[in-house]
Amino acid sequence: MQLIKKFVDRARRLARRKGFQRSSEDDFSIGVPFGYEPTISSRPFRIAGVCHIFFTDLASEMLEELTHIPFMCDLYISTDSDAKRHYLQQVFSGWKQGSVEIRLVENRGRDIAPKLVTFRDVYANYDLLIFTHSKKSHIDDEGLGWRKFIVNNLLGSPRIVASIVDAFVRMPSLGMIVSQHYEPIRAGGWLDWQDNYRLARQLALRMGINLHLFGVVDFPSGSMFWTRPAALTPLLNLNLATKDFPTENGQIDGTIAHAIERLFLYSCECAGLIWLKVAEPSMFKNCETIELIRSPADLDSFVKNHLVRLIRS
Repeated sequence: MQLIKKFVDRARRLARRKGFQRSSEDDFSIGVPFGYEPTISSRPFRIAGVCHIFFTDLASEMLEELTHIPFMCDLYISTDSDAKRHYLQQVFSGWKQGSVEIRLVENRGRDIAPKLVTFRDVYANYDLLIFTHSKKSHIDDEGLGWRKFIVNNLLGSPRIVASIVDAFVRMPSLGMIVSQHYEPIRAGGWLDWQDNYRLARQLALRMGINLHLFGVVDFPSGSMFWTRPAALTPLLNLNLATKDFPTENGQIDGTIAHAIERLFLYSCECAGLIWLKVAEPSMFKNCETIELIRSPADLDSFVKNHLVRLIRS
């Protein structure tokens, strides 16, 4: 009995730090593009693309990805030096779908600080935001495979983007759409709190959220996603400043940026909105948990059968 108690106590301590990663067997997503022609409202959504570009060798690729948005879209780009800004001005000079604004930021907080600090003054002007960044990572082939996977699910074609926007138009309660997880990341056990629980709990309490130690963890891994500005309000109301983020030192975990990445879906729920995951089926070996959307009624059915809530009452 004493041995069993020690084992249980150890498991509880581990859960307190990490939480529980969701199993791929019950992690459902909606397939994109939809199997019907989206009908966008007569008043198109005002859309903005918010892009942090630290690695400028990916700038041309990111521009091409953004051209898959078949609507007007203003771009807000952040980078960390005058030389990079000058280069990005050249790359994006041909953008015809809206305005382009490039802001300089400190090399702190990676893409998270620009999301919550640098551009928060513009969000009220838009109905919908798409966040992307020049992601590279030590986890997988410089992060390029992971990045391309996420972007393909969120911006892979005009039909995919039109389907995602259609979901927001049809469901006013929809606050965020995120990519289904990259399977190598799931297999590597990265989809829990890691070393970020303490910081995440402190921030969550400031938002009025009590994180449960034994709850499942989910978040937009890679921190690229579509969102209504309202879904960010609880995080934006923290009034964080760039100085709250540590200077860049190659950290792989345990910073406030890593904690905030794991709180985006909590922020969405705290704002009274729901979130969904999308998956382009050709990107997955196993498609059993990808629900094909053949009609608007299928969207309603998916929400009814597979909606997940992370915040417990």
